[in-house]
Amino acid sequence: MASAFLRLTVAAVIGVDAATVPANVRLFFSGYAEGSSNNKYLEIYNAGTESANLGDWAFPTVSNGPATPGVYEFWNIFTAGAVLEPGKVYVIAHGSAAQKILDVTNQTYTYLSNGDDGVKLAYGTEADHVYVDAVGDFQADPGTGWDICGEVAGTVDHTLVRKTSVTAGNPDWDGSRGTTADNCEWVVHPKDEWKYVGVHQVGGGKNVTTPTEAVLNCSTASPVSISKVQGYGSTSPMVGEVVVLKGVVTADLQGTYGGFFMQEIDGGDNDSSTSDGIYVADGSVVVSQGDLVVVRGMVKENYEETQLVAVSAIDVCGKAPLPMPYFLDILPTRDTSKTILEPLEGMLIMLSPVMVTDTYNLARYGEMTLSSGWNPVASQVFDPLSKEHAEMYDLYRDTLMLDDANPSQNPDPVPYPGTGMTYDSYIRTGDTLTNVTGPLSYAFSLYKIQKTPGFPAPAVQHTNPREETPPDVKGRLRIAGFNVLNYFNGDNPGGAFSDKLNRGASNADEFAKQRKKTLSAIAPVDAAVVGLLEIENDGFGVGSAVQDIVDGLNAATAPLTYTPVTFNVTDGKIGTDAIANAIIYQPKLVSVVGQAILEQLSGSDVPLH
Repeated sequence: MASAFLRLTVAAVIGVDAATVPANVRLFFSGYAEGSSNNKYLEIYNAGTESANLGDWAFPTVSNGPATPGVYEFWNIFTAGAVLEPGKVYVIAHGSAAQKILDVTNQTYTYLSNGDDGVKLAYGTEADHVYVDAVGDFQADPGTGWDICGEVAGTVDHTLVRKTSVTAGNPDWDGSRGTTADNCEWVVHPKDEWKYVGVHQVGGGKNVTTPTEAVLNCSTASPVSISKVQGYGSTSPMVGEVVVLKGVVTADLQGTYGGFFMQEIDGGDNDSSTSDGIYVADGSVVVSQGDLVVVRGMVKENYEETQLVAVSAIDVCGKAPLPMPYFLDILPTRDTSKTILEPLEGMLIMLSPVMVTDTYNLARYGEMTLSSGWNPVASQVFDPLSKEHAEMYDLYRDTLMLDDANPSQNPDPVPYPGTGMTYDSYIRTGDTLTNVTGPLSYAFSLYKIQKTPGFPAPAVQHTNPREETPPDVKGRLRIAGFNVLNYFNGDNPGGAFSDKLNRGASNADEFAKQRKKTLSAIAPVDAAVVGLLEIENDGFGVGSAVQDIVDGLNAATAPLTYTPVTFNVTDGKIGTDAIANAIIYQPKLVSVVGQAILEQLSGSDVPLH
């Protein structure tokens, strides 16, 4: 038994050196960053002549000092199916790194180095591999970080770029890091220097790291056309290439969106099948709407939107007139949006008068849905199982998102209408907008027109005005439903506002505002029966959330106007969630027949009866 174990152990050790790297594939670490916050990345370059299937590679690591000197602690693999082409880079970054890093990132990984964590590039399997390059080692914790190129603890709070004289990896970390700037294989840059990420070259002077250092100016630049970069179809034919573009800034969104849109002048290539505009993800050089600029950067499909990222140089050539916006008089259907809108991606467009059909995200993300007319939900018109419902869903027409060009949540003030949202200045579904103008972007699988300074705010026509009172439908009973939006009253068996199960107001003052609005909305309707959604699940007795609403309504109307429907359930709770549904009613108008019950349905929501 001992000899069998010995044979297995020896085989495993020998196997570490058994893997052989293909002759025409040469991968090595071309960049490394340990910056502020989570701004960390590793960059790998293919200096060979053949593509590398990264499924055959790994980047094992140790955290601080290894448990066993010389042995990795974590065997980290690349994204399934990843391939690294010759002359290209593969970037691994922290998922919360700066957007400029994420723009060129191929894979996110949380546990990147804090300066004293070793990482190696390995070819082969976990049982049979060979190391080809290293940043740090697997021997011992160096303390704060490793010295490199004469820089004390240079692997912390620095960006490292491989010299272009280096054409292959070096698993000997001591040889790679050297002792001076001259005898090491790296160039050490300050913390948060990211202009080198996403592109690398080999050859040339020993301290020339990337082509991004070349001077760019308007008089000598040789730009390619934006339409050539955009190409035909949804994906650029030049992804990963470093290009120079020239055009006029149509939308300066650097302060909110992190970049700007630019478009060719004089109609571009006059081909309606290709876009003349593009989004440039850069805010390092201040530009303004109307600036004629030349820009160098890398082409990337960022969630299917063609962008210029990893921008290394921008030169402002002067001013130029803005191109006329493309007039879009008919919005696309669900199945034609790619065909109609993809050739306009990045370009200025203007819409004919459109109707607001969805404001759900207006106060949350500053965006709303526009249509050529009413677009009812299919199930509001047809039975969900009918043929007509399926056809209407498939042909759902005329939608385009209007965004505020600001990715932050809960904007204050709400961006539309331009004066800010008040009781007298508002936007409702059914309202009509005119003069909607801006660049067309693509994000979260939706085409969006971005609000742009320099163009007038859309004009709002209230074509669906508020009804001050509910219409008289000549019925005998009025039944209503209200989402009370996590109504937790903080004085109940569930605990105070600080209770971990509380999903509503965070303190008594905030709850007072919520309560006032809730009661003022329900009371005037004077419904005989009211269904309440998202109410605290804490029973029906004194101090419960539903009793609190009943007490408030009775105080606003007359004593005993409303009473809750109660259920015979354990601990007075409906199920186990923190919120539930409830029913209140007016005993003078209706009465409960029998005992209210809950019917348990497997795989379905629990209904109230």
